[in-house]
Amino acid sequence: FLVLCTLVPHAAALAAAVRLRVAAGVGVWQLDGGAPAAERRRVLESFRSARAGAVLVCTPFFREGFDVPQIDAGMLAGGGESSIAVLQGFGRMLTVRPGKDEVLVYDFADGRDASAPKDYLARHWYGSRLPLYEAQGVEIERKWGGSSSPTPSPKNLTGVSLC
Repeated sequence: FLVLCTLVPHAAALAAAVRLRVAAGVGVWQLDGGAPAAERRRVLESFRSARAGAVLVCTPFFREGFDVPQIDAGMLAGGGESSIAVLQGFGRMLTVRPGKDEVLVYDFADGRDASAPKDYLARHWYGSRLPLYEAQGVEIERKWGGSSSPTPSPKNLTGVSLC
């Protein structure tokens, strides 16, 4: 499971929270651009070879140039409005491997009111990320308080579950 964050402190906090909640034997690692190359290689090799499940929490440096076909699911935990950043994040999760034909991606509807002048988080979600998913033909399952509403199937990305 890949978690993409924007800020190092956010990534560290999420990795710490996940470590408290995962089953024994599930590896949890955090990587950011400040990690030495040898540590990056070690963590990525450990993640790739994990047998009991694994969680890798990363910052934006991980959006480009890393191929980890073992990723079947991920979370875009950094929000934002950059279509390029979202597509690069998807690219990390969509690396092909035999037997892999779908990926589940979690994103979060930020903010509350896209029409409110100071609710830029909602504008990022409703004005940028949601239209991008729709344009890509991504199946979207909305979950607000337990309800869901699916939309048409995608090409190669299974879906985005919105929480």
